[in-house]
Amino acid sequence: MLDIRTVYAKLLCLSTSERKNFSVLGREIGKSGEVIARYLAGLADSNEMLEKTSRLLFEHSRLLYVAGDSTAIAKLYAKKIEGVDKVYDSAKKSAVIGYNQYVASIGNGKFTVPFFTDHVEKKDSKFTENHQANLMYASLSRAHEMFPNANIIGVFDALFATIETLFWALKNRFKVVMRFHSNRVVEYQGKSQKISEIKDLDISRGQRKIRTIKVVWHGLPLYITAWRRTDKNGNRTIVYLVATFKDKPKNYVKQYKMRWKIEKLFRTCKQKLGLKDCLSMKKNLQLKHVRECLLAYTHAVLIQRKYHLKSPEEALRRINKQNLNLPPSFNTIKLDLLRGHA
Repeated sequence: MLDIRTVYAKLLCLSTSERKNFSVLGREIGKSGEVIARYLAGLADSNEMLEKTSRLLFEHSRLLYVAGDSTAIAKLYAKKIEGVDKVYDSAKKSAVIGYNQYVASIGNGKFTVPFFTDHVEKKDSKFTENHQANLMYASLSRAHEMFPNANIIGVFDALFATIETLFWALKNRFKVVMRFHSNRVVEYQGKSQKISEIKDLDISRGQRKIRTIKVVWHGLPLYITAWRRTDKNGNRTIVYLVATFKDKPKNYVKQYKMRWKIEKLFRTCKQKLGLKDCLSMKKNLQLKHVRECLLAYTHAVLIQRKYHLKSPEEALRRINKQNLNLPPSFNTIKLDLLRGHA
């Protein structure tokens, strides 16, 4: 039997329209946009369903990666929508009017799903920075509560690599790997040095592409890794990583690469699942739509796993083309939505 709480998310998966607003989703089942809006308004405002899928996928996993980041959700007609603000869109490299949403994903290296999300409030830059740090704390702590027997490694971009967040991770004995700015001054071999100027991290030439040293930063014992990365065009850059635990240099790079999973998640949600498409003027419906898009992504991952597909994107294509013998829950969407929600 279909869980009625997942109907909206599964409609997002099934819709073949480029835009997935209330009117479009309503047409999928012969109902008005108002019916869809009322249904969405009645859904709980929590991460319960996201957590449920995570537990299903990873209950027996011994190694898990938690990636956290925020994404800008630009809104059309933004001046009329509740709660929007000017936020930075890293993809466009400019400010947009919309929402800033924090998302944390969890994965085992093969499958990755979102399990935690919250709106990033903006009052001033310092408030936003502190709020994002608090969301990082909340999502990592929740992952440890959900999977107490797993080895959990948090992977985050340089935005989160502050004195406060690293102190918190060390204090709680949480393993994290983050990108680190090259101009940070650390204590190494009794000297204060920029990490970009430490000779033992110089990998600009030679065969060695990764090196790790132990340093002290504002009293915090940390591991710094220099990684020479070559892009698809052959351009080389030196990336610096910071970690709160000891490991092999190549493992830090492998762990940090898991952060790319959340970038792919954002891309799929925006391009395939209508993350930016809600036209409601109400903030609570906008944010519930975001959560449902993330839940739709988890359904795509479940289909990916069930049918041994290469990616969630392939799962969505197969769902749209109806080339799969879909689980009964997908085939009863119309019936369950009509029952009690008209």
